[in-house]
Amino acid sequence: MHQRIESKGNIPILYRWAITISVILFLVIYQLGIRTSPAEASISPIEVTKTEKAMKMDETEEIVEAITSGPYQDGEYVGSSDGYGGPVVIKLSIENGWIKDITIDEAYGEGVAYLRDARKLLPRVIEKQNTDIDAVSGATVTSYAILDAIDAALFEGNR
Repeated sequence: MHQRIESKGNIPILYRWAITISVILFLVIYQLGIRTSPAEASISPIEVTKTEKAMKMDETEEIVEAITSGPYQDGEYVGSSDGYGGPVVIKLSIENGWIKDITIDEAYGEGVAYLRDARKLLPRVIEKQNTDIDAVSGATVTSYAILDAIDAALFEGNR
């Protein structure tokens, strides 16, 4: 009881498939061999994987740093501008490129109520990370003095 293998011509179909697969494998291996330089061929697959992972980690760290690092240079900077009744001096702290803290160090000539209202700008500047915000109504001159002093400090930090 022999099984009959269908054939086309003199070669059975089963053998034709085996030959076809062998030729395809040979071509694939040959192509891979052409693309691999002798130096690359001497590197073990584990070393290649480690190298690729290290390169991906470096790229990832650069991307994370670019995303998390702000536009400003780290440090503490002082800026001043003319307010309604004299100079307004602020100090700001920058960490990881972002504005972290702003304090008004001097504003002796500003009215207490105006200064109290204009201080509302500080958290908005920190939140927005720039001075492109509206002045406080009723304390416009003091507001602009604070914003200009912040700009002066940022300019000092980016020299």
